[in-house]
Amino acid sequence: MSSLPALSQIGNATLCLLLHPHIASDIDVSDPLLRQPDQDVQLFSKVWRYFHKYPEKNTGNLLGNWNNSENYDAILYLLNHPDAHTKSKISNAKQEVRDVIERMEENLGRNASSQRLKNQGNETIKDNDSRTELRQWMEQMRKKKRP
Repeated sequence: MSSLPALSQIGNATLCLLLHPHIASDIDVSDPLLRQPDQDVQLFSKVWRYFHKYPEKNTGNLLGNWNNSENYDAILYLLNHPDAHTKSKISNAKQEVRDVIERMEENLGRNASSQRLKNQGNETIKDNDSRTELRQWMEQMRKKKRP
């Protein structure tokens, strides 16, 4: 029997939502994150939106509504993944999902800052807010490079 590859952070967060749909109503997700083009993030966004909009629904309802969609197989994959057994026992699934969202939103912020600085060059560094943003971004990059 071949073992499946480990789930990504966003795959784990989606699995937590599938196994604990009630937590979607307690979690806020920013619009920029929900609009990311990454396929795994899109699946997470769709699952979160479904359970956020229909807090009384469960994963069985979602599968029934989506049985002819392109997301159906991806959801079945997650639910049948070996990690599903351990995620079903996690009492802090909500915090795990929040942590993943926070990390992804931090990455979005760094990417936006980096892109803005690249596009506008030194002109952006003339005001105090831009200098502060640049210092914070550089400090985050230094922390990431440390072992």
